[in-house]
Amino acid sequence: RLGIQLLDRSKRSFTLTRAGELYYGYAKEISSLKINLEHELEYAKYNSCETIRIGFACTGLRKTIYNVAQILNQQEHVQISLAELTSADIEKQLMSDKLDLGFITMPSRTHELITKVLLEEELLLAVPVSHPLADAGSPCYKSEFPTINISNFSGDNFVLRDTGARCRTCADRLFAEAGFTPHICTTARNNFSCLEFAEELGACTLITKSFIQNLKSQASMR
Repeated sequence: RLGIQLLDRSKRSFTLTRAGELYYGYAKEISSLKINLEHELEYAKYNSCETIRIGFACTGLRKTIYNVAQILNQQEHVQISLAELTSADIEKQLMSDKLDLGFITMPSRTHELITKVLLEEELLLAVPVSHPLADAGSPCYKSEFPTINISNFSGDNFVLRDTGARCRTCADRLFAEAGFTPHICTTARNNFSCLEFAEELGACTLITKSFIQNLKSQASMR
């Protein structure tokens, strides 16, 4: 109840009071807004676009990630957002719900995420083709690549990933097992830069098989 008269009644007709005219005008506007809202909600129901946020580190799965993104982008109402980050940042953003999916270099540093190994690769030593030990490796039946003791390169310059990177942690472990600390001429944030710097500086580096194809010249490194 409004507590105010909306109609002036007579025996044969009625007219709106000033309050009635205001009430009727607003009622029509509210009814129109309700109808428009229902139409927009119905449209959103069938035309909304869901964004899937994917983070990826500099791993050998780059082509796989791009293929997954292309497949998902072909689905109706799905949009893909890709971001290249460090593995640590990916885990943080997954935990804070800023990413929906992440591709990292294992191992994961948290037990609160569900992880699955998609690719395992050997960590390879890449040396300049002019290095005296470039062709000194021995055949290995477990690998398509020759094997050599990394301690033979204790006097060489190395280009390695930045401290804290998962690949750097693996590399440091290898050097520790070999009993020497490498001379690091520079570090790089990703594997692409490691290869580029190693080629340009004539230094050694540690890389996985999937990145060998990114060498500027396949003849420049072994």
